[in-house]
Amino acid sequence: MGIKIVNVRVLLIVLILGGALIIVSELMHPTRWNWLTQQTIPAEQTDIKPLEQRVYYPGVDKEALEKVFDNSYWVSSDLPAWKNLIEILRDVPQSELNKYSFGHVPFVQLKSTPKTFRGVLINVRGNARQCIPIKQTNKDVDIECIYQIALSPDSSPSEPIVINSISIPPGFPTGEEIEPQRIECTGFFIKRWAYSAQKDVMTAPLILAKGFIWQEPVKTAESESEPSYWLILGVTILIAIALYLLIELRIKASLPPKPRKIPVEDFVFTPPTEDEGSRQ
Repeated sequence: MGIKIVNVRVLLIVLILGGALIIVSELMHPTRWNWLTQQTIPAEQTDIKPLEQRVYYPGVDKEALEKVFDNSYWVSSDLPAWKNLIEILRDVPQSELNKYSFGHVPFVQLKSTPKTFRGVLINVRGNARQCIPIKQTNKDVDIECIYQIALSPDSSPSEPIVINSISIPPGFPTGEEIEPQRIECTGFFIKRWAYSAQKDVMTAPLILAKGFIWQEPVKTAESESEPSYWLILGVTILIAIALYLLIELRIKASLPPKPRKIPVEDFVFTPPTEDEGSRQ
C-alpha cells in the first residue's frame, strides 16, 4: 500500500511540474500578450491605393510584359520582360525607383490578379526565411549573382512571396533555411511563379528587386524581449512545489487521526498481590 502511495505522489509531481512548465513558458512569451496592446491592422491591408494610380517606370517594355506566362517556371517568352526589368534595376538608383512605387500590395491581390500589377513597382514587407545566391549565366545582363529570397509577408505569413534581388545588404545571412529576418522591399512584380514543393507544384508572386531594407536584429533588444529559460524553470519549480505542498496538506487533513500509541509495558500481565486477592 505504501509503495502505491509513493508512486502516485511521484506521478503527481511529474504532472504538476510538466503542466506548470508549459503554462509559465506560454505566459512569459511576449507574443502571447499582443491582444492586450490592441495592435492595428498592418499597413499592407489599409494603405491600398486605387488601381488608377498605377504607373509604369519610364522604359518598362509593356509589350514584353504581355508575353509573360503565369503559373510556370521561367519560360522563353518571359526572357524579354525579365531582361528589361533587370537592366532597369541594375542602372537606376533605388531612390528613383521608390518614387514610382504603387505602395503596399497584399499577397491575395498579387496572387489572384497578376496581370493587374505585372511590371509595376510595388512594396512588400515581412520575414525572410530563405536567401539562396544563384549564379547568373545570362550574358546579356552584367550581373554575376541573383539572390532568391522566400518572404513570409505580413498580409499572409503562411504563403510565400519570392524575391529575386540583384544585391543584399552586407552581413545578411544566406542559406536554404535562415532565422527570420525582417525586411522591406520595393521591386517589380513580374509573374505568378511556379515552384516545386514537397509533394506538389505551388505558385507564388515573384518580384524582381535591386535590393531591400534589412532591419538588422539587435542582440540586446532580443535578449530583453525573450524570456530566460532559467527563469522559466525556476518559476515552474516554485509553482510545482507550492502545489505539491498544498495537495499534501489537503491529503493529510482528510485522513482519520492515527490511534494513540500504547506503551508496550501496558500489555505486560502482572499477577494480583495478596491484598488484591483477599479483597476479591
